Amino acid sequence: MNRETIAPESGGSQTTIDTFRYDNRIVRAFAIATVIWGIVGMSAGLLATVQLFWPEANLNLQFVSFGRLRPLHTNAVIFAFVGNGMFMGIYYSLQRLCKARMFCDRLSWINFCGWNAIIVAAAITLPLRLTMSKEYAELEWPIDIAIALVWVVFTVNLIGTILKRREKHLYVAIWFYIATALTVAVLHIMELWTAFVLGMVGSLHCAGMCGPLAVALPATGNSQTVFVLGRVAYNSGRVITYSLLGALFGVIGQTFALAGLQRWLSLAAGIAILIAFFATTKFALNARISHAVDILKSALRKLLRHRTFNSLLLLGMLNGLLPCGLVYVACVGATATGKLLSGIQYMFLFGLGTAPMFLTIGLLGKKLHFALRLKFQKLIPICFVLLGVLLILRGLSLGIPYVTPDLSASSGGRACH
Repeated sequence: MNRETIAPESGGSQTTIDTFRYDNRIVRAFAIATVIWGIVGMSAGLLATVQLFWPEANLNLQFVSFGRLRPLHTNAVIFAFVGNGMFMGIYYSLQRLCKARMFCDRLSWINFCGWNAIIVAAAITLPLRLTMSKEYAELEWPIDIAIALVWVVFTVNLIGTILKRREKHLYVAIWFYIATALTVAVLHIMELWTAFVLGMVGSLHCAGMCGPLAVALPATGNSQTVFVLGRVAYNSGRVITYSLLGALFGVIGQTFALAGLQRWLSLAAGIAILIAFFATTKFALNARISHAVDILKSALRKLLRHRTFNSLLLLGMLNGLLPCGLVYVACVGATATGKLLSGIQYMFLFGLGTAPMFLTIGLLGKKLHFALRLKFQKLIPICFVLLGVLLILRGLSLGIPYVTPDLSASSGGRACH
């Protein structure tokens, strides 16, 4: 953004106005990618269609057979062609609806490069038959995690642009963009969606508790890019700690699962959350726990004096260990998954859910009003109760798709007949 001074023609005082330029380079990049992936996706679909009446069109190569081309075609058209076109439209219209340039150019290009790198990874793994064997969810879990990370970057850039807009009116299209960011995140993680929602809703509460720490983070450089990367390092540290906690509680859950008690563990966890919510309000910390918290706070104060990426990363990791009822509830959910990897994924997605709010707080600092937390405070207990009910339903093994998978088959108590 630049400032220009306009001199009056005759008399009067000078007028200073702010000028800025829309980021059309990122729009152009997504437009080019849309055309390229459209050609690739539709060509794969055409070749697959030809093989329906002329099977020899696969040239006797397993990598271009119908069974491998069809998921490649659907993913290329849906995620590559439509996905890039969607980003192109949002980046073009959002800037003009908000009368502001995108929040961070670097985040825009991370979004572009990350999304298209994911598509390239999909184009390589799908013909090699490296898939999860699930309809429209074929991509392997490392690629799924990469999608979640890129989507968080996009969401932060979206929210940051909305918060710094010059246009006071919030157009309906912008509300659709916000809904898209949230809904796609929930649909992407499916059975683990409660972790992401818990983190996102709970972060409104955490904004008042740990928000001052995020605001007080030291600056790591003079440029905007270095400043943003420093905040990303802090939040990465928190997500790493949550993932390690997920590994710990996932192992505990797996121990119960191997003993055939996963259903009972899920039931007990859900009932415990509901009892803790309805029957208690506050818990006094044990003296030893209080001493450990004091040590953590002392380490945080020392790290706040440093201005390096390593110190910010360590700050985030230590912040993830501070006592927090929200984290305890998420750990219970990770235990109920009954697997090491699922526990890590659960807490990782919980951390990703908190990332947009904490990144926004860290980037905008004192410009962000914490009154928003009070408006959404009622959503937090609803989220706690929802998680407790879902864990109970999961333990009942009702087999509801995406909500309560059938755990009876994994309990070890039944045999095929």
